[in-house]
Amino acid sequence: MVDKSESSLLFPAPISPQIVSSGTESIPSRQKVALKPGRSLMDWIRLGRSGQDLTGVGGHTLNVTSAELAKHNTPEDAWIAIRGKIYNISPYLEYHPGGQEELMRGAGIDGTQLFDEIHKWVNAESMLEKCYVGKLMTDLPTRKGSGVSRSSKSSKGSTSSNSLTPSGIISKAPPTFSQATSPQIPVYDWFQNSRAVTLSVYTRWKNIQPEHITVDKADRDLLLTVVIDMFIYTVHLELEEDVTTDYVVKVHTESGKVEVTLPKCKPEYTWKTLGKSLPGDKSFLKASETETVFREGEVVSVRQVTHDTKLLCIAPPHGSRVCVPIGHHIHIKHTVQDMEITRSYTSVLPSLIQNNQDPRIDQGTAVYLLIKIYPNGALTPWIDTLQPGNKIHFSGSTGTFDLSQLAGVTHLFLFAAGTGFTPMMRIIYHTVVTSEESSKMQVHLMFYNKKEQDIFWRHELDILASTSSRFQVTYVLSEATENWTGLRGQICMAHLADKIPVIEDSIKPLVCACGPRPFTELVMRLAKSHGLQDTNLHAFLG
Repeated sequence: MVDKSESSLLFPAPISPQIVSSGTESIPSRQKVALKPGRSLMDWIRLGRSGQDLTGVGGHTLNVTSAELAKHNTPEDAWIAIRGKIYNISPYLEYHPGGQEELMRGAGIDGTQLFDEIHKWVNAESMLEKCYVGKLMTDLPTRKGSGVSRSSKSSKGSTSSNSLTPSGIISKAPPTFSQATSPQIPVYDWFQNSRAVTLSVYTRWKNIQPEHITVDKADRDLLLTVVIDMFIYTVHLELEEDVTTDYVVKVHTESGKVEVTLPKCKPEYTWKTLGKSLPGDKSFLKASETETVFREGEVVSVRQVTHDTKLLCIAPPHGSRVCVPIGHHIHIKHTVQDMEITRSYTSVLPSLIQNNQDPRIDQGTAVYLLIKIYPNGALTPWIDTLQPGNKIHFSGSTGTFDLSQLAGVTHLFLFAAGTGFTPMMRIIYHTVVTSEESSKMQVHLMFYNKKEQDIFWRHELDILASTSSRFQVTYVLSEATENWTGLRGQICMAHLADKIPVIEDSIKPLVCACGPRPFTELVMRLAKSHGLQDTNLHAFLG
């Protein structure tokens, strides 16, 4: 997962068309839909503040049926429904970095699911506020004998009663779901001794890791969220008595059991109950159906890594334990000129050197992000001004990479373009630096950049390559100087064919790719052309 470009909004850039792979197939380092001059995100913000009517209906609020919505499906007259609200997207088409065709996929329909599949953390309400047409209505069946057709707000746009939980996190009551599409529902129990209370969650998921558990506490309000595959289980309680924030989280991978030990503020006091259930307690939802929630953290440190890239260390609010699994990302949000902007960034490490690590990462009290600054971007100019002590809002983690994918892998190939290096950093550290000495996994990083000065952590990568017989790194530049002696150009079949061995019974390769979407998709196609199957591939896509 690369840190999102400054123009990544609403729907994704269109997937590159399939092309026949050849030994010379390559792709430019960046392929985006070319926007007309004056069509940047900041231009869109300025247009929204100009007072011009972007609704197309004179600013009147309408109640719109699905049938009426369906009529507005042309570029000149395009409406979309997101969470029960109708927006006129015609004025926004030329500002959409993914192109008009991609955005028009949602024209005339309820595009909530399409939106949530890609960028549910983006605040569409803020982005399209000036384009608001009205509410989506849905026809209910006519009551027998009444002769009256009633309408009500679409369920997708309805607002359930929410409760404010620690650090501003919103918890929703659990909806029903099919057992056939979800793991077995977890349960939790508790026990105590004179010093602490231990809460045990039985997930039955053998891939559970400590990073999958997030704890938030404000006074006696405790919110525990556990990521279980593609689902999230929530424990939300008002504890009988207060506990300290010196939590201890332990997982039992053989059974999937999670233990969270909460030290008592009143040692020796015997609790009669664990506490009172609060809204959202025992909910078990698909991750795609949960709210994206944000905490107000604090910038701890800022370090310049390259000429245009900074390393930020962020501390969660007091009482929160936030760990990010390897290869996963969090979302940063900030309001720019009255518009809420959100971007996602993959969690990294402060270093590839073992002695230079920050123990607060494993404790859940520090998150590191590597962020490239775009001078004309929407969010990173603000990020560029951040100093230690400044506040920053960030979400919990999301992602699809799982450490179980590394089981049995003999050859790991990492293809990274630019900030696509961010998920690779922790994968390298896990497989090379902290792995058991008996490991025989060969790890090769193909690192693509424009110029030599753009290469992140080059010194540490070179040290690791010189000290580990299992790690290699190859740098490829698209705008190299005459003095550059390494590879030049872009990703091509030759780069894969030269590195990836022929698959045999004793060889199990895994190819991971991250960078601009066209780059990542091309790596996947080339790898398949080379004979690899889907089980041998992982794409870090937004």
